[in-house]
Amino acid sequence: MVIAVIAVMAAIAIPIISGVPGNASAATAKRNLAYINSAVQTFNQSQYELTNAESSGTDDETAIRTNLIHRDVTSRPGSPYLPTHITFHYTSDTNKYRAIWNGRLFELVSPGESANGIDLMRLQETR
Repeated sequence: MVIAVIAVMAAIAIPIISGVPGNASAATAKRNLAYINSAVQTFNQSQYELTNAESSGTDDETAIRTNLIHRDVTSRPGSPYLPTHITFHYTSDTNKYRAIWNGRLFELVSPGESANGIDLMRLQETR
């Protein structure tokens, strides 16, 4: 009887526990995406627009990062909008969460989808 109860508990617990790393990765990716997009929105609210990058691609995303980390308190109050230690690492690995520029904000690319973008799991790696 005890063995049967343990087997039932294990049958319930193993699928729940095995899903934890995936859920944690998704939560981290969404948090990091929101962090970048918050910097973009703050930049835009400071009477600027990130319109120089209108399509996805690493050149556009690098230009956006450069704008967001630029410090100029005289003409850009509140700058930098993104800390300078934030580095964008690019990947096309379809097993990772990535962010791509859609012309206004960054959007999430989930594992299984193809796109070259910012690796959201490595966003704050260089401090």
